Amino acid sequence: MHAQTPTSWFRPALASGVVALLSLALAGLTSLIARPPEPAPANAPATTFSEARALPLVRELTEGIGPRVTGTRSAALTVEVLLGALRAIPGVAVEVQDTSGVHVDPTGALVYRARNVLARVPGRRTEAVLVAAHYDTAPGIVGAGDNAAPVAAAVEAARALASGPPLERSVVFNFSDGEEAGGSGAAAFLHHPWTRDVVAFLNLDSAGPGGRTLVFQSAGGLVAAYASAAPLPFGTVLAQDIFQAGLVPSGTDFEIYRPAYPRGLDLALYEDGYAYHTPLDRLERLEPGSLQHLGDSVLATVRELATHGPPPEGGNVFYDLAGRTMLVYSRGTALALAVVTLAAAVMAVGVALRRRAFTARELGGAVASTFAGLLLGVVLPMVAALVLAYVLRRPHGWYAAPWTAVACFGAFALAGSWLGRAPFSGARAGWAGGVVGWAALLALATVFGVGSGYLALWAVAWGAAALLLGTWLPRYRSAIQAIAFAPPTLLLAEAASDVLRVFIPVAGRIPLVIPFDPILAALVALPFATGAMLGLSLAPAAPSWRAGLLCLATGAVLLAPMARFPYTREHPKRITVEYLEAEGQQPEILIRSRDSVPPPESLGPAMAGVPGIRLEREGRLLRARIATPVLPMPAVEVTPSGVAGPERTVSLRVGPGDYTILDLKVPRGALAGWSLDAPLPQASGGDSTWIRVVNPPRDGWSIQLQLHGETPVPAELVVRYANLPSHVAGVSAALPDWMVARTDVARSTPLKL
Repeated sequence: MHAQTPTSWFRPALASGVVALLSLALAGLTSLIARPPEPAPANAPATTFSEARALPLVRELTEGIGPRVTGTRSAALTVEVLLGALRAIPGVAVEVQDTSGVHVDPTGALVYRARNVLARVPGRRTEAVLVAAHYDTAPGIVGAGDNAAPVAAAVEAARALASGPPLERSVVFNFSDGEEAGGSGAAAFLHHPWTRDVVAFLNLDSAGPGGRTLVFQSAGGLVAAYASAAPLPFGTVLAQDIFQAGLVPSGTDFEIYRPAYPRGLDLALYEDGYAYHTPLDRLERLEPGSLQHLGDSVLATVRELATHGPPPEGGNVFYDLAGRTMLVYSRGTALALAVVTLAAAVMAVGVALRRRAFTARELGGAVASTFAGLLLGVVLPMVAALVLAYVLRRPHGWYAAPWTAVACFGAFALAGSWLGRAPFSGARAGWAGGVVGWAALLALATVFGVGSGYLALWAVAWGAAALLLGTWLPRYRSAIQAIAFAPPTLLLAEAASDVLRVFIPVAGRIPLVIPFDPILAALVALPFATGAMLGLSLAPAAPSWRAGLLCLATGAVLLAPMARFPYTREHPKRITVEYLEAEGQQPEILIRSRDSVPPPESLGPAMAGVPGIRLEREGRLLRARIATPVLPMPAVEVTPSGVAGPERTVSLRVGPGDYTILDLKVPRGALAGWSLDAPLPQASGGDSTWIRVVNPPRDGWSIQLQLHGETPVPAELVVRYANLPSHVAGVSAALPDWMVARTDVARSTPLKL
């Protein structure tokens, strides 16, 4: 039996420390990259964007007006404020679009009345670039980030454009109504005469009141104009891939504009998503410089488009380099780059084998260890996350301190990467094994057309170059590999940082069946485990299993601090308070978690003094039954035509009332037509069609439906109100400060059509 030497555990500790320090250094650098610029003062040149000049409008919208729900007095006041701000800019044409209409998508119809504020900075041509930002908010939210800041940025951009010489193309602004109710203002603008002039559009929105503005989505290669003009371009196609896959539970007016204008850009503030759609989205939460970065980006991009027009289509892949410049290229270019890079990797491995830098057996072991480490590097953190959620019974313990999750799950990912190497030989070929692993990921991304494959492209390109140079210059191999490791890993760390900054707050509003912990663990583990495919080769030689056990122990130690109460005042728990009255049933208040963690038991005592409230636990739901109905149900009349046949007509009328939205649900298979001035949506017979009426007429609303057959069709009508009953207001007022509520006040009734 051999005695342990003093250095037996020092070398694995040093190895793990080298990788950890590299990871921390890159994480710190990505945080610096994401910081917004310094705000420009009020005396900045007139043709530039100034955050100081834009902030007073944000203050007036948030602190002066407050929540700006469509159809309310506050929304009307917002229109007057915007008209005053825009009419004060010389040379800008301003008007109000007060209209009604219908917008149909695959799920149903949006019937709306909308008031948009439109402005036009004239150019030499009638062709126009559209800048769009909605002015309305969700109920009870003052919306500094969503969406007062983008509105103020657009107004200040209009002033800066009007202060300069005329541009080649005009610039049109739509300050739209009803985005939070389904995008009614954006849909209304599509029927305005100015819409015929639009050749490209920018949609401005927010998923949080901080950080730089991120390119959420691009259509028709418009991101190329942004990349060439914006002073600090910021964004990655990875965010677009995630957003368009439906993994983020949010939508913007971009989806309404895009079918009408094939070239568009979706720009949004994205940090501090904890405040999104909560009372925390206030002016003091707006990070200094965030408005400046948004305004600089919009102004520069609009000037580029108005001067030179939209770029050629094809900018499908885009990503910034350290937040200073941006690369944009087509899928065809991405394919060509992937083919060349994979060929270079094959050549580099072949040269290394011929020069006996390692043997084929060692290469096989290195490749096996690479994939084993990748698999174990993802699985171990997910197992740790399940332990946190189900064994320690503290799901989302990282929510208020997110970087504890990065440190903990990152340590487990490195542990898995080290332990995956242990059964295999071939340490000399470790770098080559990492190149082969990345090459496999690049090949998969290329075959499936995933734009995010650029991360693998960079890793293979730099890794193959270092492998080739290290073979010819073995004395400098370590230094060459360290240099080659930095660029692709910086890109990987930056992309991972952007994703985590979006997804960690989003975890508070995704009603999953299971806690978000294993999903977050996988999101953290992927960049660590893929980075380790090359990174572990840089560490000093050490027994892999010892380094792995050391990382495992570190992860276990870091797991304990996450077993904490997960919510704070600045990072609160989200709930939904629904006041429902259904026909023939006792009214009730339903308190639901917006995430998978049930409302805590302490909520009951907190609301014990609210009159008429008696809470009952039902799984993740707290139910409070109310003795007396308080919602006035408008009169509902259903009148059949009296004509029998294969199709029949039914008239539905909803009388006047103090409601803001009507939702009518009808089985799609029974619906043969309607009186709306729009075609029926194309949906399968088993689906239901929703007809949402936003800001209905004061004297009531009516519709005629053509139905198949003579059998009565079951339907449902939901009437939604903007004003809170006293019971709901009492619940919201009784919440502890680490909890925020989104309210929904509705009355439903079943119908037979």
